[in-house]
Formats: sequence, C-alpha cells, structure tokens
Amino acid sequence: MNCVSRSLKIFVCLAAVLACFAQDTGDLHKGVAAFAAGRYQEARSAMEAFIESAHLPAGDARLVTATEVLASSLQKLGDLAAAADFHLSVLASADGNTVDGARAIELAANNLGSIRVEQGRWDEAASLLEKGVALHRRSFGGKSPVAAIGMENLGTLRLIQGHLEQAVPLLEQAVQILRQAAPEYTVDLVSSLRSLGSAYTQLAEYSIALPLLEEAVSGSAALSERDPVAADAIVGLASLFLAQRMPDRAEPLLRKALAIYEGAGALNRMRGAGVLTQLGLLRLRERKYVAAEQYFRRALEILRRAFGPGHVSTAAAEVNLAIACLRLEKYQESGTLLQHSFAIQNAAFGESQAMARWLDVRAEWESRLGHRTEADARFREAIAMFEKTAGADHPLTAEALLDYADFLRHDRKKEATALQRRATEILSLRSK
Repeated sequence: MNCVSRSLKIFVCLAAVLACFAQDTGDLHKGVAAFAAGRYQEARSAMEAFIESAHLPAGDARLVTATEVLASSLQKLGDLAAAADFHLSVLASADGNTVDGARAIELAANNLGSIRVEQGRWDEAASLLEKGVALHRRSFGGKSPVAAIGMENLGTLRLIQGHLEQAVPLLEQAVQILRQAAPEYTVDLVSSLRSLGSAYTQLAEYSIALPLLEEAVSGSAALSERDPVAADAIVGLASLFLAQRMPDRAEPLLRKALAIYEGAGALNRMRGAGVLTQLGLLRLRERKYVAAEQYFRRALEILRRAFGPGHVSTAAAEVNLAIACLRLEKYQESGTLLQHSFAIQNAAFGESQAMARWLDVRAEWESRLGHRTEADARFREAIAMFEKTAGADHPLTAEALLDYADFLRHDRKKEATALQRRATEILSLRSK
C-alpha cells in the first residue's frame, strides 16, 4: 500500500447541463453557471432556492441536476457530510435509462467516491468509482475527459491501496484520453501524469516514471501557483528522487511543495501528510532521527484526524514513526506502535509490501532488544515477502537484504557480505 495519501478530484460535466437549460434564466441556470465559474457559495444558494421553490417530483431531470450541483458545491465548500447526503439522493432518484439520468448517476458516483476516499472508506469508494467508470463506458463510450477523470480517480485509489496491476492500465488510459482532448495542460492531465508516474516509481521502473513526472511538473506551470495539484506533481518527482537515493534533488522539491500546500491551506489535510512523510523519510535516510520523528508525528496526527486510529493509512504512518522512535531508543513507544499497526495491516492486506516492511522494522526492534533468534526469523520473513510481493530484484527487497546484512555483520560476516553484494547489484541495476 502506498502510505502517502492524496485527494481525488470532484467533477461535474457542465457543458451538457448548460445546454439543456440554456433557456432557463432562473435559479437553476444561475446556479449551474456559478458553479462553472467557481463561485460555489453562489451556486449553493441558487440551487437551494430552486429546490425549495420548484416543487418538482423526485426523478425530474431538473431536480436531479440541481441536487447534484448543490452536492458538488457543498463538496467544494468542504461540507462533505451534507454533500454526501445529496449525492446519495441523486443515486436513488435519477433514471439511469435516460441520458441525463445516466450522466447524473455517473457524476454522483464519482463525486461521492471521492468523498469516501477522503473519509478513508476505500472499499465503498472503489465500488462507487467502478460504477461511474462502467456507466460512462456503457452509456457514452468511455472516451471523453469525464470518463478519463473517473478512470484517474479509480486508478489513483488503486495506487493508494497498492494494487498497481489495476492502477496502471486505468491511469495510462486516462492520460491518453486527456492528451487527445486538449492541446494545453489541465489540472486533470497533470494529476493523471503524476499518478501514473508515481505508479511506475513504486514498480521501480524509474526510466518510465521520470519523463512522466517531469512532464507533470512542467505542465503544472500552467496552473495557479497555489494549486495543490502542482504541489502533488512536485512531491511525485521528489519521491522518485528519494527512491533513486538522490536526496539533494528531492529536498528542494519537497520544500517547494510544502510552501504551496501551506499557501493553499492544505497542509493539515491528506496532502500535507504526504509531503511530511517524504520529508521524514529523507531525514531518516540522513540519520537525523529527531527531525524524522517530528515529521512522522505530524503526519500521523493528520491521518488520525482524517481517518481515525484504525485505518491502514494511519497504521502505515505508525510504522514510520516506530522506525524513528526505534533509532532514538524509544523502545516502548516503538513497540506499542508496531503492535497496533500490525493488527490493522495484517487484517487489511495479509502478505503485502506493507506487511513485509512491518516485518523488517519488527526485526530491527527485536535485534535492538537483544532477541537475536526472533530478529533473524523476522528478517528472513521480510525478505521472502518482499521477493513475493515486490520482486526479487526490487529496491525494497534490496533494502531488506541490507538490513539483514547489517544484523549479521558481527558474527556471520561471509553471509552478510553475500547479502550486501546481492543488494548492491539490485540497486545498481535499477539506477540505470
């Protein structure tokens, strides 16, 4: 699982809605136009007035449209609970056998799906996003920018969950559609390039990831200087450099992204947790454990507020903090964090890269407490699980081999040297 969480986009296909109600000069048309112009409070007021005064039967196309635009306005304004209720109302009342009804269901499913991602309800989010993508393919051909945004949302969720085999095809198709749709860079294209590049980073296909992420960063110049999507692209490129062991190239990018998030008021949300995590990993690599602990602790606090203590993203953040605490000899806190995170990640993923990483950290914890037999077994389990879930020649496997080699160095030097040689070969191969 990718422990760095990110926000998914909401979207409303307004062109068709405006065309349908072009002759309507009342609150409905005003509300749709206000939403299209980014005046979300005005759109909300207009739609509330229309719904209250129209007295239309449930399922009427105008009422469904007004309800969905109201829901999307509330979502943009940050009232996710109220927005979710209205999206659910659209899903219950729209007629999927009509063009307008199918479009409304698609939009509501995608937008509600993005709310469920924000709330950490990922299984429900996946079901909604899959419904939106399938409906667009069935009703509208699945080749429009609206379809691409749905694919990107679903692909990004699969990326967050660590399902790369599902994420990559969706994201590649989204990028292809969005490239053909417009000659200029849009928020949607930049976001899709970033997600696709991040997927290839996790696959350790760095030569594929680099041009995608560089294009995302250069394309983000067309966006507002304070657009969090631009910062997302920068974090994606920085994460690639960290994976390639290039901290000097990563840190300036992370600092730049941090400033953008702060300016956009997004630092204390999921995006903020992502950049704080990357800065913590950078400091961990530099053996600056106090600074790493501070970054990881801030990220964990954000994710606990966003998702609660029992979510997999929270558990991944606990493992990060456990490493920093371990290096600072805070063994009791580190052990508590590992114990809590194990139950969550094991139940959610079973054999996975997330659990392999947990085993590797647990092995170090056992080693530092002098439990060498238990530590040896955990290191071997971690390596075997990384080989199975990431690949025998993946950098994550190499990192685990180096950790085990360090553990064996004092009393099994020959075996340690062989492990280090294998890890070095993997990392050298992947750096080309």
